[in-house]
Amino acid sequence: MTAASVSMLTPEIAAAAARGWRLLPVQAHGKKPLVVGWPKTATNSPERLEAWTAQFPGCNWGMATGSGSGVFVLDVDGEPGISALHAFYERGRRLPDTLSVSTGRGTHHYFRWPVGKSISNSARKLAEGLDIRGRGGYVVIPPSVHSNGTQYAFLHPNMPIADAPEWLLQKIADSKVPVSPPMGEKLGTLFQGNRNESLFRYGCAMRRRGASLRELESGLLQVNARRCCPPLPDADVLQIAASAAKYPMGGQDPLETAWGTVPREAHMRRYKQFLELVRSLQFARRGLPIALPLERIGTLMGCDWTQVRRWRQKAVAEGFLEHIEKYVPHKLADTFIFVECPTKDVPLSRARTGLVVQLKDEFNKEVVWL
Repeated sequence: MTAASVSMLTPEIAAAAARGWRLLPVQAHGKKPLVVGWPKTATNSPERLEAWTAQFPGCNWGMATGSGSGVFVLDVDGEPGISALHAFYERGRRLPDTLSVSTGRGTHHYFRWPVGKSISNSARKLAEGLDIRGRGGYVVIPPSVHSNGTQYAFLHPNMPIADAPEWLLQKIADSKVPVSPPMGEKLGTLFQGNRNESLFRYGCAMRRRGASLRELESGLLQVNARRCCPPLPDADVLQIAASAAKYPMGGQDPLETAWGTVPREAHMRRYKQFLELVRSLQFARRGLPIALPLERIGTLMGCDWTQVRRWRQKAVAEGFLEHIEKYVPHKLADTFIFVECPTKDVPLSRARTGLVVQLKDEFNKEVVWL
């Protein structure tokens, strides 16, 4: 590397690359990766870093955590994180002196990657405000600038990176991820069983807004790292992005499309319109659970979301809907199967299979369930 090329990198980025950290450019004053497939393309190659510097002038920089960089990070986020850390201190569980970064909201504490162990990303598993960035994750590094205008800075630039204390490694190992969220869990976390479907829905929504394949990959990898517990393998996320990219850009939201097929006769009860809307959604996703967001449906139908909730509860009570699971609780969008009012001759379990069955609905129309 020539002297001229060295001068293209800031001292902090040049030093980070010299440490062997795998780096990636991220959005200026933000955290969004600017390169496709960053878990694989992150690098400490000075030549590649120079090219990115020229391609993305003024960008922030991230470091891919994990065995490749030899580092994992404890993120102490805001007052909740500081309080949680103090609670550990009061029980005699202290952090060793180690390389640390002051962020826009708290502190990043760097630790050497433990040989023979796997550290995954997690959010609030240790305590409220304490996150872990490990395999498949990344952190923003100095001299990046936070969205609030604060510059990331090493507290003691020459401080070596320490081994994580045993109590921290044990705490990480003990905090196993549940298959479903426990009572009181923060809203918006995607657990095993709905990660793929949720990421695909998110990707399709991005695609409708005009996202390119590169933007889909970047966006879904971020959501996977920050919301999925545990995160999916990067290869799976990239495959989901590729599937979402097959859909045309733009187009209506599925709810809007379904609402466009609902009759609007003046004499038609609003509850029947709701059932027709649900039927249209289900026929577009045969055999798969559908999300019924109360607020979105209320906006489309011109009524308050509490009225939609009553209709949804009535449809469950009358056997039109089977409740499957919580989907996006903070958006009031549980998932359901529209079962066309099962009868004794056609049990619910059979109505949900791929068999062809004929059912009578309340409108006296014969429906074929494929």
